[in-house]
Amino acid sequence: MPSLPMNPKPWIAFIVGVALSGIVWGLVEAVSDPHPNLRHPAIIDSAYFAFALWAGSILVQLQTTRDDWRACSGGFRVGRAAWVGGLVVFLTHLGLAFHLAHDWSQTRAYEHVEASSGFGSGLFVSYGFALLWIVDGISWCVAPSRYARRAAWIPAGLHVFMGFIAFNATVVFGQSPLRWVAAGAFALLVGQLFKLWFVARTPLGPDTP
Repeated sequence: MPSLPMNPKPWIAFIVGVALSGIVWGLVEAVSDPHPNLRHPAIIDSAYFAFALWAGSILVQLQTTRDDWRACSGGFRVGRAAWVGGLVVFLTHLGLAFHLAHDWSQTRAYEHVEASSGFGSGLFVSYGFALLWIVDGISWCVAPSRYARRAAWIPAGLHVFMGFIAFNATVVFGQSPLRWVAAGAFALLVGQLFKLWFVARTPLGPDTP
């Protein structure tokens, strides 16, 4: 596939701005309306900020060439910035959710997941989602060269799992009009995957992440 021409610095600066905006926006909404609410705007908006960065990182990863990925340059650096930025915003989202929706109660969180999805244990799946994202983000920052050459099944499995959780959270169970934006983002990612697999015949993994 053709190279993704980019100077990473302005893109990274933009990503940092988006991440900071998501954090500040959520905190301002929480402070302006501190009353407990399962559908508090701070919770919803911070989730979609995190999703935007997550989806942006996946798209960049799919468009980054083998040489740039292995050299840890260009798209590799931009994708990492969006991945880590999305992680930080997502952790902010979790904090806002536990504070505004569950009053820091594990029991209330479980009951809310049970009521909304019929599967209370899905809460622990969400914890697994967060843990995997944290571990992956740290490894991408601490050992980028090793990260760029890891086995193809690792990113494939990670993205399938995280994509499934993100799709359900933002589209299936999403109650904001932004769910349609998220649906469009997933359609774009699926289209890019189709192009890689069936048009360009390019395998995913360390060669074409």
